[in-house]
Amino acid sequence: MLFLFFLKRFLVQFLTVFFIIILILGASNLVLRAEFFSGFCGMIQVFFVMLPLMAIYATPLAAGVAVQKVVGDLLVNDELLVIDFFRSARKALILATATFSLMLTIVYAPLVFDFAPQSYLRGKRILLNLAKRQFSHLEPQKFHSPYPGLTFFFKEKQHERGEPRFNNIFLAFHSKDERYIFTANQGYFQQNKILMIDGSVHTICTDKRYTAVFKETTINLDKILNLEKNDKTMDVLKFWNIKKLLSMLKDNDDVLFEILKRLAQLMWLLLFPFLALYSIFIFGRKKSNMLVAVITSGVIFLTSYISIALAQVVSKSLIFLILFLYLPLILCLFLCIKFFMSE
Repeated sequence: MLFLFFLKRFLVQFLTVFFIIILILGASNLVLRAEFFSGFCGMIQVFFVMLPLMAIYATPLAAGVAVQKVVGDLLVNDELLVIDFFRSARKALILATATFSLMLTIVYAPLVFDFAPQSYLRGKRILLNLAKRQFSHLEPQKFHSPYPGLTFFFKEKQHERGEPRFNNIFLAFHSKDERYIFTANQGYFQQNKILMIDGSVHTICTDKRYTAVFKETTINLDKILNLEKNDKTMDVLKFWNIKKLLSMLKDNDDVLFEILKRLAQLMWLLLFPFLALYSIFIFGRKKSNMLVAVITSGVIFLTSYISIALAQVVSKSLIFLILFLYLPLILCLFLCIKFFMSE
């Protein structure tokens, strides 16, 4: 009975905290990329596409807070005295924590190895396409920055055959060490290009300035939005699912690090509820357990993040890679075993 009591409370609390964290992460993500969206549909599309990626961060945090909140409330209200006196009650709590941890890890595995990398890739592509479509919805007589490093202004907008035409255009963007300022009497979109008529271009380098006039010129929209660069960067390891990683394991040394890193993420989640339980017993008696839960879960998550980040720095050395990835996990596992054995 105690086992089911704890497990049910863990799951209910986890779902509550998980959705709160997802909403916070989703709202923050949308605010940071607000310039890409011309309507509500685009925001909803990006939110749901990026959901698996946000779940990567929300799941361990929610797991830790859930365990600590449930056990912490019982500690504060003196409802866990039975655990101090009965070994069977302690076993029920540990077994419920282990079951809860295993259930989350089973769900977390496909997120880490498949859904999250693919959602990240799809999300970036959607954002880039939204940035391109955003030009068609801009208002006249306003300076717009639909993409970082790009400024666009026009005095009037007309539609011919359903396509927008712009009058009195100002366009500024930068590429590496050069800045470009275009002005033109007219302009319109032609597939992935901007066609500008009767204007001038000012090129600003570190120590030189150039000016030229043109009757007609074409600007590649993919270039000024860095889409050509992004197409190359999208084919990187963090976007690969497990099937592609395994197929490239012999051909790419960095693939091994990516696989070991994702395995470490799984192991951290497996340990997270136990570390949270250990923390609440140490710090949560007769205190604000929600505050303790948020702080300690954040510290545990930060520790796992730093461990993986340091491993990436030394990824060329297999010994140091394994050391930074798995030594903190082994130490945390030893700490939990020692604590619960002593209890």
